[in-house]
Amino acid sequence: MKTTESQGFFCVVYFTDTKKTAYYHKVYTPSKLAGTLENWLWIKVFIDKSTYYANTKTTDYHCIFDKNNPVTDFSFRPFLKSSS
Repeated sequence: MKTTESQGFFCVVYFTDTKKTAYYHKVYTPSKLAGTLENWLWIKVFIDKSTYYANTKTTDYHCIFDKNNPVTDFSFRPFLKSSS
């Protein structure tokens, strides 16, 4: 049985065509996710999915991609826990 979850960002995406949200977990580079998806209005990037699930209207996300906040390139590497 798996006891720990794989590491990566938790991304919540709102699509303009369906007017629904979708969730992507274990995303290491949100900019690549943004580049592959179409018709999205915003993408909220969380470090931990429990932050989002505790309050789905929270503004406590790592960053957001939208018309006022362009997509930036970053990875999960700085958030990885050191194994030493």
